[in-house]
Amino acid sequence: MFRRLGALVGSAFAVAIFVPLASQSPALAAGSKVVLEQFDGSGAAAFRDQVKKALGELGVDVVADKKLAATEADLGLMQASDSYAAVAKQLGATNFIKGSIKGKKPTATLTIKNSEGKKAGQKTFTGKNAAQLTAAIDKQLKKALAESLGASEGAEPVAVKEEKKAPKAEVKDAAKPAPKAQEKKEAVADKDDDDAEEKDDKEQADVSASANKESDSSDDSGANGWKGLDAAFGTYIYNRDFSYNANKLGGQQAYKTSPVAPALALALEYFVTRNIGLAAGGEFTVGLSSARGNTTFGTSSMGFYAGPKGKIHFGALELNVLAAYAKQTFILEEKVGDVFSNVPAADYSLVRGVLGARYDLGFVSVFGTLGYDHVLGMGAFTNSFSHATAAATEGSAGVIVPLGFLMKGLDLRAAFMARSYGISMNSKNGDANVAGGAVDRYAGAMLTAGYRMN
Repeated sequence: MFRRLGALVGSAFAVAIFVPLASQSPALAAGSKVVLEQFDGSGAAAFRDQVKKALGELGVDVVADKKLAATEADLGLMQASDSYAAVAKQLGATNFIKGSIKGKKPTATLTIKNSEGKKAGQKTFTGKNAAQLTAAIDKQLKKALAESLGASEGAEPVAVKEEKKAPKAEVKDAAKPAPKAQEKKEAVADKDDDDAEEKDDKEQADVSASANKESDSSDDSGANGWKGLDAAFGTYIYNRDFSYNANKLGGQQAYKTSPVAPALALALEYFVTRNIGLAAGGEFTVGLSSARGNTTFGTSSMGFYAGPKGKIHFGALELNVLAAYAKQTFILEEKVGDVFSNVPAADYSLVRGVLGARYDLGFVSVFGTLGYDHVLGMGAFTNSFSHATAAATEGSAGVIVPLGFLMKGLDLRAAFMARSYGISMNSKNGDANVAGGAVDRYAGAMLTAGYRMN
């Protein structure tokens, strides 16, 4: 009997020493290798650096960014998330980590996935401002990483859980309390543990819901994109240059604005989902006239487009496509007194297809487009050249500067835009005007104030 009691006391003593030591830091699997994906949002770079430092302190090997990029290129992937399993196999990675910071009251979310891309853990950090958020991350990050990485590798200290129950079993044998009383005590303890765990899960869900709500109402597109209204209004200053490459008959005149033409511009987009929406816009030239010698010709110019638009997001990168019906005109008075302008009226009806990209750098976003215009008809232009056909290419490049400190959703947009029509006259014998072809170019700069209402 005394031997048995001595063994029990020794076992309990060993557990009493082992449990506190084991519970200080969750166990990590030996040879853990982690891929740090790109983080999203304002302050994401600093958040990523905090995670990288914490992983180093935990003794976890972090794959170098250059090595990751080379592996993605070798596998023909745009990013690791396109095929987690293939990247993990190539690099010997055990986990993938991604993070984001969103909302006016900054909320940082850290997501850990295993080698197959399945979620192994998620932790949310909050703060009233950026400084408090950084402090919260510093305080909780290492423990959160250790717990999630350990769980994802099956390295949770199972021995600790078993040993926690051992003292109860041994004490039961030694003290021999009434079986029903012991069972009741254990049932109460289990219920308390379940209630505490349920409370923790509810608190975590509430924090995550709050973070998602703030994310949806923020200006940050994030990995999931945005939906709602996007509008921009401002000015478009441009130059038109119309010239012939072979003018053989009819006395037609080339044309060039001197120096530029001013216009009002409007652009609207409304996305009913994060990927599908409608787009429309246009410009209307104001205060425009054209002079040759002492004669001034009234001049009007306008353009518009409307059609469906789709987009997809890869973190900070947005790719989009627009298909639209469009119209563009530039028309001079045909005659003033006895003087003819002799400039064909540009009156294009067309189908437009445009590919675009936008990349969020945090403090600004940059964007660009490249498009093709199939001209359906040339309207009044055929009064001068009845057999003419045309097509056009277009492009733009610009920046978007957030002005959230003035008003949520407000920004300033500046862009350079160009469009060039290639025209074949297809002149025939007997035509009053004969020419080989012409080029009609428009190039200018647009400055608008934008507003996005998510």
